[in-house]
Order: sequence, then structure tokens, then C-alpha cells
Amino acid sequence: MRLKNWSVTSDVNPNFVAPEMMHFHLQGDVYGHPRFEDGDPVTTSRIIEINDKGDYKEAITRSGSVYELHKEDVDVDAEKEYPNYYERLKLEYIN
Repeated sequence: MRLKNWSVTSDVNPNFVAPEMMHFHLQGDVYGHPRFEDGDPVTTSRIIEINDKGDYKEAITRSGSVYELHKEDVDVDAEKEYPNYYERLKLEYIN
């Protein structure tokens, strides 16, 4: 499955949370998902693994879904707010 217009989001918790307890998710428009139409907006379950595949990054979520993340598909507003958004996506920041 591939996400377009993707960005990372986190659980919203009004209380203090230890950094290692925070969970991160992806949001974007999904393509090739068996339960959604191409282009449907989704928010994934928690990201548990990020792998660099050369031409793209692969994100694996807690539910077992695997998403392709391409540099050209980063949400424009996320890139504007956080330049080099794609390059900054690393597991050490997610878990």
C-alpha cells in the first residue's frame, strides 16, 4: 500500500506522558488498500518499524499493515513546516 500526502501524527493526551510512551501514526491518502478506495484519507495504527528501501521508506504499523512512503508524496504543508520531512523520518524519533 502507498500513502500520498502523508505526514506523521501522534496520540493526543492532555496529561503529561513520558516520551517513550508516545505513539506515532501516519495520516494521508491511501492507495492499494484492500478495505479502502484509492485516495481515501486514513490514519494508521501505531508505527512500529521504519525501513529504508532505497527509493522509498517502508512503515510497518501495529496492525501489521505495510505502507510505502515516497519523498515526493510528503504532505506539502508538513514539508513547509519541517523542511526535509522525508529525510527526518527515522525510527529513533518514532519509537
